Amino acid sequence: MDAAVLLAPSVCVAEQITVNFLAVITFVDDSYCQCIPNEGDLVGDTLWGSYTYDTDSLDLDPASSRGLYGYRSAPYGIEIHHELYSWGSNPVDPSLWIEVQDSTAWDRYDVEGWKNLPDPIYPGPTQLITITLFDFAGNAISSDTLPNVPPNL
Repeated sequence: MDAAVLLAPSVCVAEQITVNFLAVITFVDDSYCQCIPNEGDLVGDTLWGSYTYDTDSLDLDPASSRGLYGYRSAPYGIEIHHELYSWGSNPVDPSLWIEVQDSTAWDRYDVEGWKNLPDPIYPGPTQLITITLFDFAGNAISSDTLPNVPPNL
């Protein structure tokens, strides 16, 4: 699914950040699992959700152009809602990863949720929930440091 995304941070405590987002679905490609009934009907629908992370996390990647930050306990995680469905991190055993890439060719900000609750459409767990934002001019991110707010991409 492609969607336009609006991100708005709200600070919960000094180091813990919750980012709220709102998106409109512009394209659905269900060729992988063919499990979304009437997938074209979703175009134009709204998605909303949030993710929570801690700015004091250590960068797990020594490369200077890529920051990788991981969270394996509550309250960290991601959730996405649609009027018919919801997806989210397992609150008992979440796995949230944020990747920040600073490159001269492009910048990328990626939020990934693993170990999620059961999928509301397809039988079994939701394998991956991801939000990926790119700046193909390479100007939006100036380092691999985890920002206090999402970059303007």
